[in-house]
Amino acid sequence: MALTERNIIFNSFDYSKSGDQSYRSLNRKSFKYFDDTSQKEYETISRWHQYGHLFEADIGNFLVRIIKKEDRCVDVGANVGMHALLMASIANKGSVICFEPNEICFKTLKKNIKLNNFTNIKLKKKLIGEHLGEDSYFHASDNDWGTSYALKKIEKETLNWEKLKTYTLDTELKNEKKIKIIKIDVEGFEGKVLRGSMELLKNDCVRYWIVEYAPHCLKRNNDSLDTIRNLTERHGLEMYILDPSGGLPKFIPNRIQLQTNWIPNLLFTKTKHLNEDWIIEDTQSLCQPRNLWPY
Repeated sequence: MALTERNIIFNSFDYSKSGDQSYRSLNRKSFKYFDDTSQKEYETISRWHQYGHLFEADIGNFLVRIIKKEDRCVDVGANVGMHALLMASIANKGSVICFEPNEICFKTLKKNIKLNNFTNIKLKKKLIGEHLGEDSYFHASDNDWGTSYALKKIEKETLNWEKLKTYTLDTELKNEKKIKIIKIDVEGFEGKVLRGSMELLKNDCVRYWIVEYAPHCLKRNNDSLDTIRNLTERHGLEMYILDPSGGLPKFIPNRIQLQTNWIPNLLFTKTKHLNEDWIIEDTQSLCQPRNLWPY
């Protein structure tokens, strides 16, 4: 394993409003991580950083815009920690709870936390699902950690599988009353994670839910966009798609289907929360194409 230390520097902004005037203040932030050049997962991570973007810029830019220093955040499927480290560097007086069942990813994230001397991250090696204590089977990919996934029943006998008991967010976060963001990226287990969060949803404990939408992965667990959308709608949440350029998330009415060759990240929240947190939106890119004028 060839490890190289990388340093990510980014801008975080605080927005405030006084009367009719809106203000923005710049905060320079950074975090470090170990880059394993032999692992395919890092090829993807490095490609984002190479072109000057935060990893998965749609998520990264939203986190930078929304998280404040005292917020409490949760990362389900934390992998090696690209989003968790970003969260922790901004919410330096808050906390981040990470769940990651993959042994190698768990150990790597632990090293990354130590590298940054972060004391506000709590790391749990647990598979989050729908029912507490239910048996599930977890496949940890040897070639690409980001494609590891869990199933209720074994799909391909030729793959390596580990039998794990599932935990739920309702039990793990039962003492949490106010969570700013829960990010869920679990390669098709998203529906199960949400169904194991019924108390959190019912009690409106979470301001923003970020959920990866990969149709082929959801299908493995008999889930779909409709099952997830119906569940969140019942709890008064509206659906948006995160914008990789950092703009206001795009509202998607509940009858519109999504067509994409990419894997978007969905945001489930209430419009009133964006009204309170977003404050100002730069509309220049909506009014004219980029580089239309030479000045």
